[in-house]
Amino acid sequence: MRSSALSTQPARLGSLAIVVMVAVLAMWPVAASAEVRQDSASWDPPSVPSLDGRPPEVENRRHLDTVEVRYDDEAGALVIRTQLFAPGRWGDDLGRIGLDLSSGCDDAPTVRTTYSSTSTWVNPDQGEPYQVPESSASMEIDGYAGAAGGTLSFDGKAFTATFGHPALKSLDLRCVSIEGKDDGGGRSLGSGYEPFYLDGFAPLKLTATGATKDFKKYLASDFPGLHKVYAKCANLWTDESKNTQNADCMAHFRVGKKYHYLSTTALVEDDSYFITYPAGPFHRTWTRKWRKAGPKCLRTGSFRPLRGVLFSNGFGCDARMAAEIYHGVTGWHGTGTGSFLSITRYHCRKRGPTYTCSNRVGDAFRWTPARR
Repeated sequence: MRSSALSTQPARLGSLAIVVMVAVLAMWPVAASAEVRQDSASWDPPSVPSLDGRPPEVENRRHLDTVEVRYDDEAGALVIRTQLFAPGRWGDDLGRIGLDLSSGCDDAPTVRTTYSSTSTWVNPDQGEPYQVPESSASMEIDGYAGAAGGTLSFDGKAFTATFGHPALKSLDLRCVSIEGKDDGGGRSLGSGYEPFYLDGFAPLKLTATGATKDFKKYLASDFPGLHKVYAKCANLWTDESKNTQNADCMAHFRVGKKYHYLSTTALVEDDSYFITYPAGPFHRTWTRKWRKAGPKCLRTGSFRPLRGVLFSNGFGCDARMAAEIYHGVTGWHGTGTGSFLSITRYHCRKRGPTYTCSNRVGDAFRWTPARR
């Protein structure tokens, strides 16, 4: 773990700088670039009914309405916008908030920020006491000593904390967690703010639909010009020992004059937010034409060698399927093959002594049993 010193003093403003807020908003992009991670979270106001007509809870205690976080890992910049419920009641009195960022919501924080805004009483030697606005923002980063200062501004409704430091660059910040801290007066922010992931960076929950969509992109990238595509992922399971989410995937397609069959596994490893595929999937290619099965293939019938003449237009040996035609249907054996019936189920018709069986993607075989 590297260690380097940050500035040890948080920034302290004599007044809340609206000019800074305007500059920050001007830099806020309409759409995030590839290097920017951002999202927002909003909460419902607490509903605490009153029997004696007292003001609503959001006017008795600060509660978060919305928090927006923008992290630019290339520029080393972090911007946090915070809005309370009943902003007219609290004005520039935000209190003290701690917002942490980490790689995962179960991980220890990588970046810790604290920002606060309140007013302090000044008792002059002469005249009446008066209040002076005071704000601060500071940041700590795991692996570094000290703290770096930031700025805090207020536009009359929302507060914006801004941090910039080279140590913020290229950090894998994905999860945001929030806590209210004692503001020195025994008051803290309302609780119950669940951590949230920045948009597109939550650990991926593998689904058949999501895996299939990604699998098609994977095929299009690796096999330019493919068409007549059947691609599907199904049969989800979790491998607890490896901490992976898994799905079986099958594809059948054509590129030029060659047909392809590919079988692989879609994987989400640990708390990753993308899908990977093992190297070396089961992959067969062939040109579509009728081929006569040889003696070796005929010996692979289910119980005894297949007797007769067998032709196939696909890959592999179809002797076992020919031997197991039942009520006009046959197909592949194997766990999970029922999820890919367009490939694995063959419907058969009989003309004279010959059976012709095919699946939905055009693979077929013809079997003429030997006369007894």
